Amino acid sequence: MSFKNVIFICLFSLSTIYSTSLLEQLGIDERELTSFNSKDDLGLIAYINKKGLYKISSRPQLPEYILSTDGHFKIHYTTTGQDSVSIDDKDNNGIPDYIDEVSRTAERAYRLLIDTLGFEPPPIDGVDGDEIDIYVRNLKGNYYGITWPENAVTSTKREYDYTSYLEIDNDYSETAYNTKGIDALHVTISHEFFHMVQLGYNWYQSNNVDQTNGDTFFLEWCSVWFEERAYPEANDYLNYLGQFFYFPYKSVWDNSYSYSLGIFLRYVFDLYGEKIIKEIWDKIGENKYAMDAFNEIMSGYNTNMAELWNGFFYKIYYSNNKYDPDRSLCADAKFFPPLNYSFVGNFFNRDTICIGKRVNRYATLPVLLTFNDRCIIQITDISKNFELTIFGYLIDRYLKDDIFGVIGNSRYFPLGWFGSHDTLAFFITNTSLDSSISVSFNALAIPEGVEISSEITKIYPNPLFTDDSRLSIELFSDNSYDKVSVNLFDILGRKVYSRYIEKDIELGINIIDIDISEFTKINLSSGVYIVHVKLGENNIYKKVTFLR
Repeated sequence: MSFKNVIFICLFSLSTIYSTSLLEQLGIDERELTSFNSKDDLGLIAYINKKGLYKISSRPQLPEYILSTDGHFKIHYTTTGQDSVSIDDKDNNGIPDYIDEVSRTAERAYRLLIDTLGFEPPPIDGVDGDEIDIYVRNLKGNYYGITWPENAVTSTKREYDYTSYLEIDNDYSETAYNTKGIDALHVTISHEFFHMVQLGYNWYQSNNVDQTNGDTFFLEWCSVWFEERAYPEANDYLNYLGQFFYFPYKSVWDNSYSYSLGIFLRYVFDLYGEKIIKEIWDKIGENKYAMDAFNEIMSGYNTNMAELWNGFFYKIYYSNNKYDPDRSLCADAKFFPPLNYSFVGNFFNRDTICIGKRVNRYATLPVLLTFNDRCIIQITDISKNFELTIFGYLIDRYLKDDIFGVIGNSRYFPLGWFGSHDTLAFFITNTSLDSSISVSFNALAIPEGVEISSEITKIYPNPLFTDDSRLSIELFSDNSYDKVSVNLFDILGRKVYSRYIEKDIELGINIIDIDISEFTKINLSSGVYIVHVKLGENNIYKKVTFLR
């Protein structure tokens, strides 16, 4: 067999990953590693390949082994020497308890990933039997685990699929480990086993977004997501969130985010189901880059990476001291770091704040404004680049429902009244894979007396299908109203639906939701309709398409 000589190492900083002996074995001068980021361990893969340093460590030689309970794994270990595991054997089955736990953990990961989520098992290596090999060694706190790609698979049409084997630590007791003991064992095996599975699909070390490490970012997202999915009580992933929360303005695929964005996948799967991850990997197995595979699958759900990345920021807004059990991503969000906004401003009435920033490819610029006085805010596009972005906003209203939305291509967009306890967040996402863009805009406090008009700013989804849950009408209101109705007219002008809105409409952005059952119970036929919202004596209109 031919060798694809690469190294796949997970979870840790270069300052702690490599022992001197391993660096020497690879022929690497430690001084040359200073250009890598503190967590950029996968960046070393491309470095090794570019340098032609194709030395691969041979498999460990350990004298004892067991087969796991369901026979999928061969677990190699020793009870003597520096790699020895504890000989504790509380169940008196002749096998160290630690090795029993390795067996149970590996089989649990297998059942969840292969049997439940439907992934293909790792390619059979044909070395010392067909089982998946796990070697238990003393890794001395240098790294939690290593998945070693070994031989290229020649029996498939996949371009970059490999057999592999796994090394894990013999006790996870060293102080260098953030998570220790059995919890560390659980998350490491889960994380690394998914890497072994991924290597049976495809692993691109270069791709169409000019990243040195190719698709490695996506492999890590998936493995971090899976370790939390398999063992949610361990929470090892919390140790790595700071790289994103403290520096949230980088491209989504940035190497420093590799271990931080398992939570992004959780956000996506919460919306569309866990089946998405297998669908994406099937596309990767068809020789597609991860970003292309992701967007191709999500296009079937009428969305894409840029839209989801923008929406993700709404969700993580409710983290740390803004934790809200009804809005936050998960219960762990109370432990997430605070989001470091690129710009934070405090607004007084009649202020104008001018914000100008460059936004990286597929990156989001987070901006936060707070208010000292009651005022009306209007956003003005100075750079005329709004059409190149998803300009999302979140209005966190004191003692009232929060409002979410997207500013369209209009150069002037009024957002309405803000009080002294309200907060306004902007999440501005560059939708380009090819280039960064400059975004400049003014947030202007409109003086009282300036005329503004009501309008329906957006209707979504549009078209509306019977399997959608609701129709949402986003409108800007020029005043507060307590008499509001929504009507639906067909193209002949006949009223086919009418409803009075029970909640008050306030000056600014409002959202009216209508459950899809309201339309199905009147047997609404497919076609184009006019949505009419009556605000007091004011009438505003917008088209919507309904498809059965």
